Amino acid sequence: MPTHPSCLFLSSDEWSIAIASILTEDKRRGVEMMPAFTLQDIIEVLPKEMKTSTDTYWLTMSHDSEEWYICYSMSDEFDYYKEFKSDSLLEAAYNMLCWCAENGYLKTDKEE
Repeated sequence: MPTHPSCLFLSSDEWSIAIASILTEDKRRGVEMMPAFTLQDIIEVLPKEMKTSTDTYWLTMSHDSEEWYICYSMSDEFDYYKEFKSDSLLEAAYNMLCWCAENGYLKTDKEE
């Protein structure tokens, strides 16, 4: 029977990635569930602004002719607090999320 390598489906009100071989009759075997962030999830978690002792920087996303940019900036000028670039907006946003987590910019349950 032909199989399809993997699929995405909804489970318990959250998106998950199923890593499995799926039979054409839609019978599942060997399914391993893994939580997965969507681009929207990442953007919703990222701080919308960052304040330093002297300035406020806002979350900004843009694309030029070659790649995506996600940064915290003061304006349209080149005054970035932090910036990530990638061919993929999802990858740039994920890298920013990791940086924010590593540098204490994400709110945790303990802070709320």
